[in-house]
This record gives sequence, C-alpha cells and structure tokens, in this order.
Amino acid sequence: MKHGLLVTALLSSLVGFSFTGCAEDHSQVSQSLNRVADFKISRRFDLITPQATPTVQVFNQANQPIANAQVLIGSSVNDPFRGNLKITDKNGMVSLGEWTDVAHVTVNAQGYIRQTLLNQKPGTIQMKLSTAYMTSRPMVKGQVSGLPVKDGDKMIDFSLVIPTIAKGDLMNFDLDSVISPFTDVVDVIFGKTAELPSNVSLPTQKEKYNFLVSVTLSKPDYRAYALNYGPKTFYALTGRFPFKETVDQLQADKKFYEILNYFQFTNGGLRETTVTGPSTSLNIPGMEIKFDGPAAAIKGAAIQADEVVMAMTMNDLSGGRFVPSDVKRLNSNEGASLKTIAGKPVYIVNLLKKATDFDSATQDVANRSSASMVPFKAGMQSSLLPLLPSGPTVSQSGGAYKIVVPQASNKTIDAQAINELAVTVAISNVNVVQDGAFQVEMLDRKWEVLGTSWPAEITLPAWPLEEADSAAVKRKFELNLIGSQTSKQTDLGDDLVKAATHVTKGAAEL
Repeated sequence: MKHGLLVTALLSSLVGFSFTGCAEDHSQVSQSLNRVADFKISRRFDLITPQATPTVQVFNQANQPIANAQVLIGSSVNDPFRGNLKITDKNGMVSLGEWTDVAHVTVNAQGYIRQTLLNQKPGTIQMKLSTAYMTSRPMVKGQVSGLPVKDGDKMIDFSLVIPTIAKGDLMNFDLDSVISPFTDVVDVIFGKTAELPSNVSLPTQKEKYNFLVSVTLSKPDYRAYALNYGPKTFYALTGRFPFKETVDQLQADKKFYEILNYFQFTNGGLRETTVTGPSTSLNIPGMEIKFDGPAAAIKGAAIQADEVVMAMTMNDLSGGRFVPSDVKRLNSNEGASLKTIAGKPVYIVNLLKKATDFDSATQDVANRSSASMVPFKAGMQSSLLPLLPSGPTVSQSGGAYKIVVPQASNKTIDAQAINELAVTVAISNVNVVQDGAFQVEMLDRKWEVLGTSWPAEITLPAWPLEEADSAAVKRKFELNLIGSQTSKQTDLGDDLVKAATHVTKGAAEL
C-alpha cells in the first residue's frame, strides 16, 4: 500500500505541533500521572539585589543536580571575560561574579544533550538538560489487545503505538520517537507488500477485496523505540478503515491526505513501563479509553490550493499529558466534527504543510510546517501562521555555527496578530543504521537552543560538538519560531510553555 506512506504520514499528522526536549518523562493514567516536577524547562530569575552574584544551576529531567557539567558564558573560552568556562559542584551550581553583561549561556555534560540559552542577563539561572540519545535505541514491543476484529466486516482494525505528549515537548520534537523510522513488511494484495512503520499493530484479520479475492492481513506485534532508558508511557490509538475503498484509492495514486478521512478513530489505551535494557515487553489494551466526549466542531483555515491542513483533538489526561482522539483533513474553510474524551480538557491542534512535503519523494529539505495548539471553543476556525518562505541558512566559521532566520510573518492566515514569543533550534547528527534489509536515517540530538523573541540570526558559541568534529558528519538544524495569542512576552521557564500557541518551522542540513 504505497510502502506504508499512508500510515507513516498519518503518524506525522499526529505530532505536527511539537515544540523542546526539555519536558519531564511522560506518565500514564495512574498515580504516576499526578507527579509534578519543580519546573519543565530551563528558567531565569532576576538577582535579588544588584550586588548578588549570578549563578547557574544544572539539573536533569528528574530535577536532580548534575555535577561536573561545563558552563560557558559567552561566545568562546575567555570571551567575554577570562574564566568564563566553569565546572558545576555537587549541587550542579557555579557562581559567576565576573558576569556583568548579556551573553549566551551554554551547558555541556556527559550523558546529556548540550543546551544554550540565548542572550541572557546575569541572574539566577536553572538549566534542565535532556538525556542524550542512546546509540542503540532500546526497543519496546508487544501487542495491542481487545480490538473488535470481525472477519468479513469490510473494515481493517489497527492501532498506532506512540508516546504520550507533554506540552513541554512542543519546542524541538524528535519525530523518530513517534514515527518509527524502522519498518515491518506486510503482505497486502496481488502479491504486493507494504512497509509499515514498526509501531503499527494490525491484528490478524481476513477480508474480501472482491468476490474472488480474499486477503489476510497480520502484523499483531508493534515495535517502538525509546530514546534512552527510564520510565516511559505508551499510548495505543485504535481505529479502523474500509479495506476495499482504501486500497482502490491508493491503487488510483491518491495521496494519503486525500483519503485520511476514511480513517475512523474509536478508542485508546495507556500503559507505563520502565525501560532498563535493550528490549522490553509491553502489551497495551486498545479499547480502554472511550472517545465518548462531546464532538468538537471546528472550521478549517483559508489555505492555498497546494497546501494541506489537518486538525486533531488532543486531550489533557492529567497535568499536561496529552493524547489524540481524532484527526481529519480540512479543505479550505471546511467544517469538521472531531471526537474527544469525556471529562478531559480538549485542545485543537492544526498542522499546515505543502502537499508535496507529505511525500518523501518530493519533500523539500526545509520541510516547512506551521502548527497551532489552542483550547477548543465551539465553532472555532483553524488559526495558523503562514509557512516560512524557506528554511534557515546555516554556515560555520571559526568553529561557530551561524543560523540566519528566514523573515517570518507574525500574522496568521486569517490576519490575527501573534506575539513573537521564542525561538528554538535543535541540532542533530543524521545517522544511518541497518534494520534488516533496510537502511534507516535516524536523528541523534546533540544541541538544543532556546531564546526569547524571533531574532534575525543566531551565532552559537565556538564550541565543537566533538573534540574531533568531523566535516563528514551530516547535521540537521531544525528551527522553530514560537508565538502566542495570549502573552506579548515571557521570560524563560514554565510560563513560556503555557503561553505558546503557534509555531512555524523549517530545517536545513550542513
């Protein structure tokens, strides 16, 4: 079935608005869902008095201090002052009495992703680092149980297994954590096969394509991959689609977004596990959560003919942990009714892309997208920033990356002004790994950058990512310009996560 492009792109739409890997680990609907971290992303406070000494304190995602982390103030060692590279003590802290002017703050620690906060005034800064990705990703595998499979009912039942999403993730999302870059091959029809993402589960089921041809589909096991060890929660989004109609449309060369609305999402399920080794078994009930809340009626944005908008309902299960319950494609100014989970706060996520960027064969390197995430209001219209005119321009000189930000409009498609709140950049190595007969590209996150406002350009500190930084390493730079309907400005910290409502994105490779 078009090599699984349908399911792959469907998964893409479920995570279109995903902003910085600075959020805490996700949890399931259980006692653990109610754990509250001290803070979600790095934050800054003014000094209590002008005479107080500026400090930087470094934490991991469990709010534990990180000792022996390197803290750099400025653009390079001994610039803007001598002794600007310091090492944190057992409390994860350094004091910086020599720091008097605005400067970048960069932290590097073994086992963590480097992080830079742009243009910081001297103050009390708490930086929260994300755990480094593992070279060999630990696998979580199992089956999704309880799907109402009935042979001969002309419908195919399926589940997509993804991590739960925290709003703090919405600043530099790693798509590999949701759309598995690994594939499983499934026999489909007329001797053809489909390469489906490994985190799709298809219970064994038999359907007739026509009165002569019967087809058995079977891929009950899913394979998902975690970025690192630790507590994880996975969500099974369950649904069904009409078999013959979908196959006929794909054979007629219809693109996946043209038949997305054939998919009916019905239920979900959550399970938590702690990943401690290369492989972890986790079975998930697929029908545990009902989508029985009131329908969310919305209207699509007025888009161009070569653009595609998808809308989905995201439900806040508890404490800012979101799971999807429905997704549909919206034509220009078209209305839709989306399913929700009863008793849970509902947000509407909209995703805008060029139609050509949903297909890897025609996708631009910049892979531009625009998205929004706002609380649901009856009859609301999709609110989206325009796509960037291009991806960022990246160069390297003297060991420092310079990122030129494309000129972006802060007016939505429907002419609403959005406040220019923040910018993030994620820098990743592009690695190629072998998965059976297939070669798979995977992103290995190395550096996360966060700042307020939308700058015209960003020059990062001259601090190579490796001691012997090889020119042969291909790197991807993912830029996010984050806006807000509600806040004109905010300092770094949880208020930034709460205020963010819009993002327009682009990428470059070097």
